[in-house]
Amino acid sequence: MKKFEETIQTNKVYQGRIINVYANLVNIEGEQGQREFIEHTGGVCICGLDSDNHVLVVEQYRYGAQKFLLELPAGKLGRGEDPNHCAQREFLEETGYKANSFDFIGHIYPTPAYNSERISCYLASDLEFVAQNLDEGEHLDVKKIPLSTLKTMVLNGEIEDAKSAYVILKVCAVKGI
Repeated sequence: MKKFEETIQTNKVYQGRIINVYANLVNIEGEQGQREFIEHTGGVCICGLDSDNHVLVVEQYRYGAQKFLLELPAGKLGRGEDPNHCAQREFLEETGYKANSFDFIGHIYPTPAYNSERISCYLASDLEFVAQNLDEGEHLDVKKIPLSTLKTMVLNGEIEDAKSAYVILKVCAVKGI
């Protein structure tokens, strides 16, 4: 049974640099409820695939997971920023590679129950190394791993980052791997 939820009252409880947190009052077809909600500007995730079907991945410490994760290059959208522009910028900054072919492959909502974040996903190919230019405070290692190996790693639970797992499996399906 589908029930639409209408926001009656918005209460911002935290305003941060990356997120805002709300405790909103909602009307669910005559019933009232509360929804805790995180507002996020969104992000991008990029699968950079070279001519040998190797993918550029980054390994970095993730505070939320409290460990190092292997991920595809990704980044946060600035307010009003075009996702394609953001993806190309983030890919170059994190990996040092420019992609001469950059294709949109879909959107995902990683945690839609309580978070507005929408991630725009891209396949980058025809790669050319330029120079890595990490943001201040950003620490990561870039690696090249065969796409087929990454697929196995996703299926074995070795890639725990949801956006990376989604994009890797989608690219594998497109490439018939």
